[in-house]
Order: sequence, then C-alpha cells, then structure tokens
Amino acid sequence: MRAYYYTILTALLILICSPISGFCADTWKTDTLVGEDFNAIWGSTDEDIFVAGTRNTLLYYNGSSWELVSQIKNSTPLVDLMSLWGAPPVPVLCAGEQGVLFFNDGMRWLNFSLTLSDINALWGSSPTNVYAAGSYGTILSFNGTSWSLVTPAITSVDLYCIWGSSADDILVGGYLGKLFHYNGLEWESISLDGLTSQDLRTIWGSSGSNVYATGSYGDILHYDGSTWKIVATNNGIRLNTLWGSADDDIFAAGNNGKILHYYDDGVSLGWHDITPSLSINDINAAWGTTSGMVYFACKNGQLLTYKRADRIPPVISYSELSKDNDGKVYISTPVTFYFSEKMDASTINSTTITLKSGSTTVPGTVTLSQDGMSVALRGNLAFSTAYTATVTGGSNGVKDISVNALRSDYSVSFTIEAQPDKGSGTSNGGCFISSARL
Repeated sequence: MRAYYYTILTALLILICSPISGFCADTWKTDTLVGEDFNAIWGSTDEDIFVAGTRNTLLYYNGSSWELVSQIKNSTPLVDLMSLWGAPPVPVLCAGEQGVLFFNDGMRWLNFSLTLSDINALWGSSPTNVYAAGSYGTILSFNGTSWSLVTPAITSVDLYCIWGSSADDILVGGYLGKLFHYNGLEWESISLDGLTSQDLRTIWGSSGSNVYATGSYGDILHYDGSTWKIVATNNGIRLNTLWGSADDDIFAAGNNGKILHYYDDGVSLGWHDITPSLSINDINAAWGTTSGMVYFACKNGQLLTYKRADRIPPVISYSELSKDNDGKVYISTPVTFYFSEKMDASTINSTTITLKSGSTTVPGTVTLSQDGMSVALRGNLAFSTAYTATVTGGSNGVKDISVNALRSDYSVSFTIEAQPDKGSGTSNGGCFISSARL
C-alpha cells in the first residue's frame, strides 16, 4: 500500500512540474529601486539591463547590483525618459520628453536634442537603421551617422509605439487606434475597419505575419499577415506593454499590475491571466531574456521579476559584415553572428557553422567570443566571389547553455570585393557598429 501511494505521489509531482502544466520553477519577486516611475526597460542579457523613468532616471544592472547612471541624472533639461533600445554589445539609446536622446557608444553617454516633440518609442533593425516615434506624428530615422525627420509627416496625432520585423516592414501606432506601415519606400495608413478607437500603446510581433497591439482600454489586436482582429479584451484595464519570445510565449501587462500570458496552459493556447498575488503598481514596460526571466518596470520605481525554467530557444539578433561603398564585403572581414544569449561552446564548430561558395564548402575557422554571445567565421575567401554563411538550427545545430536549439537555420549571403589595383593599398573596413555614431 505504501508503494502504491508513493507511485501516485510521484505521478502527481511529474504532472505538476511538466511543461504542459507550466514552469515548475516559477517565482515572482518585487523590488523598489527608486522613487521615480519607470517607463521603459531593455537589456541584452540578465547581466546587462537598463530601466528608464521620470526625471532623467536611468538605472543599469550588471548582474549583481543596480546603479543609477549619474551622468544622465545630473544632465539638463530634467525630462521623463520614455523609451529604450539597443543592439548588443553597443549602442544603447534612451529617449524621452522634449526630443531628448541619450546615446551610449560603449564608452560614454552622449546627450542630444533631436526635436521639440516628445519621443515615446524607439526601434531598430540594426545600429544603422533606427526609428523614433513621438508626439504630433513625429518620426525620426537614424542611418548610422545622423538623425533625420521623416517628411512629409504621415499624421499629426501622437504616436506611442513602434515595432518592425525588418527594415522594410515597420508599424507605428498611436492616438485613437491610428496605425501606419512602412514598406521600405513609403509610409501608408492602415485601416483597422472600426475595430477599435482605443489608443494603441504598444506593438510586438514574432514575425511580419504574427503581430499584436494593445489598446488603452484593454483591447488586444492581432494581425495574421492579412487581417487585423480583436482577440481579447481586458475589462477596460489599460495595457501598456508587450513582450514575447515566440509565437506561443507572449506577455501583455498594464495598469493595476495586470499581467496576461499567451501560452498553452494544458487546456488551451490563449491569453491567460497570471497576475501574481503581490502588491504591484501599474506596469509600464516589460522585457525578457531567453533564460526565461521576464522583467516588469512599474510606477513608483517598482521592478517585478518573473523567473521561469529556461525552455526558450536562442535567436540570432543580427549578423555583421564590413562592406565597401558598393556593398561588397572586404576580403579580410569575418562574418560575425550575435546571439540573444550565451551559447554552448561544444555546439559551436565548423559543422554547425559553415561557409559555402555555391555548393562547394569553403574551409573556415569558427571562434566563440569570450562572453559566449557571438561567433566569428573566417574562411579563405576569393575576390569577386559570392558566399553564403549558415548557422545550423534544429537538434543537430547550435544550442544555448540550457541546451535549447536554434529553431531553424540562419543564413547570410554576400559577395567579396573586386581585387584592388596594385599600389592601392590593403582593403580594410570598420565594423558598422563602431561607425554608428550620432
């Protein structure tokens, strides 16, 4: 009989801790870091996080402690900081009221005034392609060297959010459900066919055909690549932020500490209320890592953290190649892939990361960075030759340190520069990140 009860207890524990029932290791924690309201949060890893808020408040977390960025706190004018964006390892941008923008190039913070309008949101596809959206229909773009105002203005209403799947697929939302799309050439107004008149507060997607937007009175809208529709309402509670790691792992949060999670709870795949039984202020921003951690930045300087078991696959944030003015790659440059988290060194090799010219494999060397978050691929390249570099995904591909595999293959194709004339010197080129200066 004792053995029978032991078997039942073991089965129950397996059920409780199984993926279909949620994460066994879930824990919630709140901390009050400062007395100011938090409005934005962004980071590259659990050891590299920024949170921004009212009255020039910017805090940085290095993995062990939070520190106030005094250079920004002591600068003028004193404004509310509303948005954060970065491209690891650099740069990091923080912007807010009166068009103020702070830029970190990896060495220092620089202060700029871009416009008289408030900047409410930042997004970029790379360090040389960044957009800012703000009040009175203001949209600014950054090309790696300078900022410029998008003209003619597409609207005069306040814009609150921006997100894109690529440089030629960008969405901006704002006042009374106004939504606009950039196709790489021009901006156009998107009709929601009377779906909502709520202000669009935030946009997030896992791809251009799977996009969510939240409204100021709790609507959640979804775009499937062809049609927008309302998929959930939230009893008038304003939802201020969205963050997700995949199609089936998305968080929406807002006033009164409300948190919704789109996932499969074992009964259905959908939006589920997971608001913890803690005293939580209004949530203004959320961001998470592929380690399973999710961070919620709240009013009155409160930071709420949600710790889960790591079942999230790594992603490649972007790849890097140094090119000449004709778009050709310098022959001496490596192909560098930047990952969203630390990778398992045993899976990083010339079998999982390959270089080909046509169907011919080109011998190369693969080097994992010291922090485990980027990989450099070098090969014996030839002038005026096309190549494709591929990082293998799936069970036989690269994996993170929690043994989660990259979902699918990631490839980048490029052509090497023509052989320079004799006496013209050796080809060289700077990394596009280091050239991305304001």
